[in-house]
Amino acid sequence: MQQGEPSYVYNHPSHVYTAQLLGNANALSLAEADQLGLHCKGKNIIIYPEWVELKGSLTSRKYEVMDVYYKGFYEELLLERNGVRLRAIQLNRGEHQKKDFIQASITKFLSFE
Repeated sequence: MQQGEPSYVYNHPSHVYTAQLLGNANALSLAEADQLGLHCKGKNIIIYPEWVELKGSLTSRKYEVMDVYYKGFYEELLLERNGVRLRAIQLNRGEHQKKDFIQASITKFLSFE
């Protein structure tokens, strides 16, 4: 069990399970991370949905919107690229729909051994 200030535990989880429990994190294997163009060390990575930026940039990649989940003031998008799925937050409800192709960048991820 990990203990500490909530903001510290959220941003520095000691286990993949902690990140999934606290932040609905996307947990990916090293092979899945590689398919998304993420090069890292370790066996797994986690990406919180808010670390997936929904806009085009030099580092963005094309994803298909597989589903949209209403969450009140925001929507959660289920995105897919090369068979790998991850969740992202969409604050502008209705901006992207199921079957849309969008540009997205992963701004941060954490690696686990």
